[in-house]
Amino acid sequence: MLDAVIAQVFAPAGMTLSSPVTREVEGAEYGAFRFGLDGRKLVFRIAKTTPTKPGQFFTLYQRAHPGAPIAPLACDDALDVVVVASLGGIFLFDRAVLIAQGVLSSAAAPGKRALRIYPPSSVPLARQAIRTQQWQAPYFLALAPDGSADPARTRLLLGA
Repeated sequence: MLDAVIAQVFAPAGMTLSSPVTREVEGAEYGAFRFGLDGRKLVFRIAKTTPTKPGQFFTLYQRAHPGAPIAPLACDDALDVVVVASLGGIFLFDRAVLIAQGVLSSAAAPGKRALRIYPPSSVPLARQAIRTQQWQAPYFLALAPDGSADPARTRLLLGA
């Protein structure tokens, strides 16, 4: 999946790998990878559809060492963008929005170890889910049936 995103979304936007793609042991069931793109540090996940709630779900945590408890990623961790493959597209969440929404741990928030996302095709009913979809919507990049995306919007969402 990540190979297709790199080839069909990032490359046509004129972006190239600046550090190799490395698999993360934690979160492997969510396609967890880290890589560099034009000097930015990216984290990649694949969201999963859950049977009982609208939207999709993915994990975003780390361990200090094997056997340690899981902890949310922190605002001072080496990451600039979290890329989440979803239904019909990808979300490109930058560090600032992840801090503002309390996803990354900081002095102001404990952070989150997982997150539910709501692509445009999702129809959440609960008020909190609707609010979550509203803050997430600007970070959604629609993919065409062939897996491509608008290069200008890609660059915009990645701050290029």
